[in-house]
Amino acid sequence: MISTETPTASATLTALLDRARAFAPEYHGDLSNHLPMALVALNSLGADAARMESFFTIDSAKLDPAPPLTPACKDWLAKRGDLTAFASLRTHFAQAIAVHGRDATLRRTLPQLMDGVGAAAFHGLLRTASAVVAEHDDELASGLAHWACWHMPLAPFGGPETDADSDVSTWLAGIAAQAGDWHSDAGLIALRMTAFAQTPAFRDGADRLAVHDSTPRELAAQALAIYLRTKNFTVLHLITSAHALRLLMPWLDEPLIAVRHYARAYAAGVAASRVKGDPPIIAVNVLPWPEVLLAGAASDDEHVIKLVYACHEEWKVTGDADYQRAASLVVA
Repeated sequence: MISTETPTASATLTALLDRARAFAPEYHGDLSNHLPMALVALNSLGADAARMESFFTIDSAKLDPAPPLTPACKDWLAKRGDLTAFASLRTHFAQAIAVHGRDATLRRTLPQLMDGVGAAAFHGLLRTASAVVAEHDDELASGLAHWACWHMPLAPFGGPETDADSDVSTWLAGIAAQAGDWHSDAGLIALRMTAFAQTPAFRDGADRLAVHDSTPRELAAQALAIYLRTKNFTVLHLITSAHALRLLMPWLDEPLIAVRHYARAYAAGVAASRVKGDPPIIAVNVLPWPEVLLAGAASDDEHVIKLVYACHEEWKVTGDADYQRAASLVVA
């Protein structure tokens, strides 16, 4: 299950990502394809080639075939938010990466996508970041195309920050207080996010957070705290998306603008989680990291795999023991 032969695992990852190109970015109409992201996570968790092949077989069985290849779109910015444009966007980004390179393409493209960072419940962001980790150009083209065609601007900025909240929990509490009993029955996280973005609570509160260099870490810590009290599926996406944002920050020349966009989508994500109040922390037996990684690598649930991966990576950077607790909780 766990391999110490990193070069072999990396070669397996590359080969499987090559094969994963055969599948569409969504399946069953509107569910995001997690296969490439989960493969990158499994590789990081130490899964061996046989385990990665096994997961590929299991997970790909539910996926839809990729749309036929098409020429690159002439104006990719005009195709943002066009769910039918994945193939032409993918060709555009593949050509851009081939001509300009990965770094230049990311620097040029990410600023044009960040205002829609909540695309497909953050899965465009997540897939792009995992492709960067894998250093796989074809997968990066797919990640950017997925993000672009699901591009989801929630609303224009509400203007300059006034009477800004400097604390993330205070900011979220203010939005929740104004939202009151707001509720959406939409099944998809992204649809609940867009519904909340139409409310006065979002319009009045989303831009009140004072964004600074430590804001991404504070947002990540708040998502982690909520998850430890709820094990909420939507909040799980806030933990993994905060990790993905950190990975992409080196390619953002104006990082605080990007963080402000992310914070707005994050606020909508918290509302979409339907979490109310402040429940007690869920009791869990905190496992040693080697046991957590084994359990994560053995799971066939892509969300378990991805959360264990994100928690382990963030723990390595921050040393925050709550990441080990959250990872133990999801594999319990």
